[in-house]
Amino acid sequence: MEKVGATYEDFARAEGVEINFVKTNLHEFLNEGPLNVEFGRFITGSWWGGFHHRISSLGCVAPLTVKKKISNLLIASSIGPEWYAWGSHWLVDNKIRWAECEIHNDGYKLSRQKRLETC
Repeated sequence: MEKVGATYEDFARAEGVEINFVKTNLHEFLNEGPLNVEFGRFITGSWWGGFHHRISSLGCVAPLTVKKKISNLLIASSIGPEWYAWGSHWLVDNKIRWAECEIHNDGYKLSRQKRLETC
């Protein structure tokens, strides 16, 4: 984590933006095995990928957005518009709200290949 964190800090400094890190135990407190067995037929992949990763990650940053008075939170899209519903999908992500904060799934109209072309 230290090497990855340093890379992100370097990027934030170069771009002149503030960066905050949130440490979680999201993979430790859930027993994903039974969840995968019970709900596997409803999701693609695992409980984490098919449902839990986006909503839990957003829950972890929610207090920070309130404290810092962040009203718009951009999250990178993980899939394009033609892909299947996954734990991160623009139809769900763009409807999540709390306090004064709105979530915006950024780049969902483009495929991963098209997003790379725009870089």
